[in-house]
Amino acid sequence: MKGLFYVGLGLLALWVVLTVTRVVVGGLLWVVLLAGIAALGVYAFQVASGRRHSRG
Repeated sequence: MKGLFYVGLGLLALWVVLTVTRVVVGGLLWVVLLAGIAALGVYAFQVASGRRHSRG
């Protein structure tokens, strides 16, 4: 019976780790996506307002 308990505990721990990993990875993906969109927006705004000086 004790072995079964440890197996259940191991499965529970594995499920928790997988869930947390999925949430963290999803959150990181969203952060990267939003940061990329924000950077593109700022870049486009700078180009449109002519604040970027072309070298040469």
